Amino acid sequence: MGYWVTSRLHVFWCIVIMVVGVILFVGCMRQSEVGIQTVKPSIKVIENPSDTSSIPQTTSLNQRVTESQDIKEKVMLKFSAPIFKEKPIHFQIPTEIYYYGLTGDSYDLLTYDGDLMSLTTAANEQIWIPTWYSILAVNDIREEALTRITVKKSAKLSLFPMSEWKREITKIDEPLYSVHKWKEWYGVPIYPEHFYNENGDYAPVMLWVHESDIAEKEEVTEVNLGDVSDISLMGVQQLTEDIFQIGVKQSVVKQLLGQPDIVEKAYSLIYENVSEGYGEIWRYEQENFHLSLSFSIEKTLEEWRWILPITRNDQVTTNRDNDSNIRIFDLQSALPSSTEVDWNWRNRGTLRFAYLEAVTDDVVIVRGDDGGFSGMHYASNLYALDQRTGKKLWQIDAGPAWSTTILDEKGENMTVYTPYDSESKSYLYRVRHIRLSDGKTLWTYELPLEPVGRWKMSSGDNVIILSRETFEEDGLIIVLDTRTGKVKWEKSYKEQFEILNEKRRDPYVLVQQQQFLFAVHLQTGNVQWELSLDAPWSEVKQKVTIDFEERKGKPLQANMPYLLKKHGDNLSLIDLRSGNILSRYELKLNGDVEVVDDQYVLVEATVDAPHLKEGRTFETSFYDVFEEKILWTVSGRASNAKIEGDRIFLEIDGVPSAIDKWTGRVVWQTSIIGLGHLNPPFLTRVLLTEPLLFLLGDELFHINKEDGSIKSRIHDVRFGYPEGRDSVLWSGLLNRDGDIIYLGSANGYFSKLNVNELED
Repeated sequence: MGYWVTSRLHVFWCIVIMVVGVILFVGCMRQSEVGIQTVKPSIKVIENPSDTSSIPQTTSLNQRVTESQDIKEKVMLKFSAPIFKEKPIHFQIPTEIYYYGLTGDSYDLLTYDGDLMSLTTAANEQIWIPTWYSILAVNDIREEALTRITVKKSAKLSLFPMSEWKREITKIDEPLYSVHKWKEWYGVPIYPEHFYNENGDYAPVMLWVHESDIAEKEEVTEVNLGDVSDISLMGVQQLTEDIFQIGVKQSVVKQLLGQPDIVEKAYSLIYENVSEGYGEIWRYEQENFHLSLSFSIEKTLEEWRWILPITRNDQVTTNRDNDSNIRIFDLQSALPSSTEVDWNWRNRGTLRFAYLEAVTDDVVIVRGDDGGFSGMHYASNLYALDQRTGKKLWQIDAGPAWSTTILDEKGENMTVYTPYDSESKSYLYRVRHIRLSDGKTLWTYELPLEPVGRWKMSSGDNVIILSRETFEEDGLIIVLDTRTGKVKWEKSYKEQFEILNEKRRDPYVLVQQQQFLFAVHLQTGNVQWELSLDAPWSEVKQKVTIDFEERKGKPLQANMPYLLKKHGDNLSLIDLRSGNILSRYELKLNGDVEVVDDQYVLVEATVDAPHLKEGRTFETSFYDVFEEKILWTVSGRASNAKIEGDRIFLEIDGVPSAIDKWTGRVVWQTSIIGLGHLNPPFLTRVLLTEPLLFLLGDELFHINKEDGSIKSRIHDVRFGYPEGRDSVLWSGLLNRDGDIIYLGSANGYFSKLNVNELED
């Protein structure tokens, strides 16, 4: 019996081992099959292009790559490849592509389909790319000297070497150019039949021609963009699309295009400390085009930009922006050349953005910021420059938080609030009174960290006002003596409130609570007057947006005894000395109000929709708040007005314009195409009127005040706007004090310039 049991056990374990072996064998075979299915199809190199028997067949490639929906195969490009947003049909190669996938880009594979593969991008967009650019064969592509190619009349262009996809040559009067070669094949960028549509501007598509289809070829030894007679502008654009990819060496660009007309400082490419983080911008400038190329500090290409004149109105909407290049249509006329100016001095800070905070006779205070937002903000600072030399005197690092400043009446000291201590790398709500000449701290006041709340610092006449808004405990107001830092009084509020003081030397602490506005005595804390408004501030209807920030805290703005205040359905002009409402304007759902100064506002409204955001047709009125009447109305969206005598300089639909102040008659408009419907209004606006300077995108233009003609582009000035802080930093972008212009930037420079350098 024992023997029988033992024998049966032996048989059992033998069967188990055999079954396991079979399972493992089948699993290996199945795994091998899956491996065969998931491998990218190789493309056979055909020695004789006329022999089509060895061309890969569609049926062998038209299959799903994997049966599993959970495992997605990745495809990495071995070379820059044209991307089609829709699958081409009938083997006729379309020339309308928007951009290229770059070497090393990775995508999720959907399927192979003949010479094409369907992929999904990180944004879950389905695209089509020629399969050839993902296989090892493309590693044999060589960069050759620039070659001019004339093809035979019977020639056809291929999607890639040996591809079944062909395209006939439609125009043979224009030579082709190539810098890439694979065996006997030359890569040639081909411009599309149509340059753009409503979705954007098209890029040239890279196609390939076999040497047997070439009638003539000639090596081009030199290209000079200052003289494009040898190679047409279109030819140069085709070449740049092929050659200029991120990472291309500066020497390659110089070899192709020659010496640039202008070299400028690029944007900083580093966030936290950019003292060594600046590259260069090379500009090639001609009357009918500008080409701008940005290089990193390692002298490799980061971005390139064609700036071309508009020839058709629908080009306004075709600006193309992607990782490799930008094509911009900006002007209706000849492009202005860049003009170098003789700066009094320029100071380069340690952060990307540098804008004016305050000015005294001896010191210039500059605010620096890294431009980060939403978890990407690491550094901000405040520093003083010598008014005569531009040399840095002292600096306060505010870290990822922010800083608030108030300049005293004599201009000798400044009060600075910083919620973050960079030395301990921790939050410390601290107010410091600093001597401007050397940065010495004269007194310090530390605010409590708990309960958690948002502290705000503002000012009155010779006092510092600190207020905390919190929902955990009562709100709190603390008033300090500016000279000593001693507490004059403090008051808690159980209900939510708002302090309306900014950096003005107002005669009272202005407290708004519910529908009431209180004027509180600076020295005692007693209420001096109160004003009942139409609606509680917490219930103000969010149907209009009023740009108060431009009137708050301007570094060189005079102190005004009035306050324009939105409440309920009204905009009221309030006399701060008495609390009397001097005038009111009824706000409407289809309108927006921009404060021009303490007497005038622009009222922008839509005439074809109940809400401003839904409108397509607009008009703008110029309203006198003292007289309570509209002086004139113009068609379009007018904004960013500056008054000078009997003229108003402003934008109409993003176009710099001059208007008669009393009649609204348009005196002139520039040839700059407005981009107001593409960008937020603050990205383009009239800045100064003496001289007339206008910001378009990130560049500064000098405009003739008499006729609106564009005089020049200001050399080596780069603007930008830190997200979430644009309204604060905008006030320090460009300011004039007498004959001096103070100019901020987005490439670390803060500059001082005499106005005579830019006289009209």
